[in-house]
Amino acid sequence: METGSTHGAAAALHTTQPSVSKALAAFERQLGFALFLRTGTGLKPTADAYALMADANRVNEEVFNFQKAAGALRDGRSHQLTVQASPTLTSILLPEAVARYKDRWSEGKICLNAGGEHGVANAVRNFAADVGIVLSGPTDTYGHIRRLHSSPMVCVMPVNHPLAALDVVRPPDLAGQKIVGYRHNLALQRMIECAFSEEYVQQDIDVTANYTTTICKIVEQGYGLAIVDPYSVRLGLYPGLLRKPFMPECMVHVDLIVSEQRPASVQAEQFLEIVQECLLETVKLQTQ
Repeated sequence: METGSTHGAAAALHTTQPSVSKALAAFERQLGFALFLRTGTGLKPTADAYALMADANRVNEEVFNFQKAAGALRDGRSHQLTVQASPTLTSILLPEAVARYKDRWSEGKICLNAGGEHGVANAVRNFAADVGIVLSGPTDTYGHIRRLHSSPMVCVMPVNHPLAALDVVRPPDLAGQKIVGYRHNLALQRMIECAFSEEYVQQDIDVTANYTTTICKIVEQGYGLAIVDPYSVRLGLYPGLLRKPFMPECMVHVDLIVSEQRPASVQAEQFLEIVQECLLETVKLQTQ
């Protein structure tokens, strides 16, 4: 009705004239009456076409708005993505993931918050966070989770430590050594204690901390050594430390906590893909 011909409509819609004619004929058959009179100079709208024009314009506007909203969801522009995670992850791994996310979806909004593991689970459960990402041990339970990655814990020590020549560190090697540990109520520390008890070795722990970054900083200053999660000791982050495999294997998991009532958004899935990229790159670098 705006262009007066199927040729004009085809040009406006960036398609071919036969396609427009075919679609118009099919629509008229569906309606059961003609919308246009074919003349030698083009198409002339019928009275019925004018009667439907207001509704047609409204439908077109709603379709446009729908496509706009879908595009905003796809591109991460619809709302702010709120991610809550363990402090170790928010300080070491996730900043790089956020930067990559913004590089790929520049209009996306994201908020990254740190919190204890149970606090993260509660935030997701109460819809205060879209997704939660936590470090967990084998006995931790945080509700509905999706496992993103798993990797064994490692032993860190100063580069000049007497045990630096070992290829693999075992509990008997650490007998009598000063060890910086996690707090006893943390699942990672309980897992380490089990590994030592299986070898009948007593740990000498006078210094404890909540977070891996704090533990590594203490060891880097020259006090003792530690068994820590592998994701926090990326190459170059602590130049004064060596990383050694620790046996028996103590697996640490990076778990995604998701709502059981609400599925993850497009933005959340896009961000999680990047998080998994960063996790794989971190572990790959540590094995080189």
